[in-house]
Amino acid sequence: MSLVLIVDDSKDNARLIEASLSVSGYEVMTAHTAEAGFDLAVAHHPDLIVTDLRLYGSSIDGWELIHHLRQQPRISQVPIIVTSVEVMPDDRQRALDAGCDLYFPKPFRIGELRAEISRLIG
Repeated sequence: MSLVLIVDDSKDNARLIEASLSVSGYEVMTAHTAEAGFDLAVAHHPDLIVTDLRLYGSSIDGWELIHHLRQQPRISQVPIIVTSVEVMPDDRQRALDAGCDLYFPKPFRIGELRAEISRLIG
């Protein structure tokens, strides 16, 4: 069973993603701050990470989280999908340049997100 880590300060968004993935047979962990997400990623080595960029209540944002994750040898190659309300024209490219594999602007279609997760990790 593949393990997916969700990092999102919105409990509603995290629950939506978690419910959809759980029904599809994924094991899911959720963190609501960047720090908790980083700690879970380092401790559990998920197969994929879904993170928001704006993480209120964290001392670092999603951009910094991605940077820190990409510096960890054991999880540096884990696919990262960004979900964000940041929809400026260059945000998608900036996320890809930062090391993300996919960028989903909010609101997104949960079925499309689930399909891309399946494509990336089976």
